[in-house]
Amino acid sequence: MKQRNFYWLSMLALLVWLGVWHSAPSAQTQTKPRETASPLPDFDLRNQSINRAEPAPDAPKLWGLQRPLSPTSTAAPNVIARRFAQSYATPLRLTAADVNALTVAREYRTDHNGLTHVTLQQAHRGIPVFEGEFTAHIARNGEVMAASSTLTNRLAETVNATEPTLTAPQALRIAGDYAQANQYTRDVTPELVYFPLTDDHTRLAWQMTLWLRDAPDVYLIVVDAERGSLLYRRNLTSYERANYEQAQSG
Repeated sequence: MKQRNFYWLSMLALLVWLGVWHSAPSAQTQTKPRETASPLPDFDLRNQSINRAEPAPDAPKLWGLQRPLSPTSTAAPNVIARRFAQSYATPLRLTAADVNALTVAREYRTDHNGLTHVTLQQAHRGIPVFEGEFTAHIARNGEVMAASSTLTNRLAETVNATEPTLTAPQALRIAGDYAQANQYTRDVTPELVYFPLTDDHTRLAWQMTLWLRDAPDVYLIVVDAERGSLLYRRNLTSYERANYEQAQSG
């Protein structure tokens, strides 16, 4: 009887051991926790603005900005800005063609802090992208202190056309209808631009500024170069209402 009990207890222990052994993953099949290393662990990209995630404890903050984004350089500011854009092409989701097509739109220096501000304009086949810019703020020693981007990624793959269907005069007449005007105090010169609608759809368009003759309004208008639809309209005139009591006391 004792031998039979020992036999069944031994079998039960063996079955329990086999069950645990089969349920536990082997050393070869065990998966380690995946470590997701950031491509730029020391930087933070938010709203297409590039800044370092945390300033170094011993690094002074310069003009309210965090520590430099790049090492010192003796190259020209526009060269530094382009190289910086190239180095950030991957996190900004830009192709090499996107970066190579950038041209200098503005470059100036502010004397009070010595920063040189370089803005590179995005374009495709010589046609600029509406508000498609990359801006770098560069210190005297060539360090990039801050940068921002409104560039369209994979631009060449998203454009709908390279030649307009509407002529410039036709686009001007359509824009006048959207502004409810047909006479202007300044000459209007429509210019071709690419207008990003979505991440994967960019429209060829006509951009123009209308200085209305019968009103103080100045409209920036963008019209689709194929369909004539209104893509963008902004009144550049700012209306301010003075406080009557303050005006009387002043």
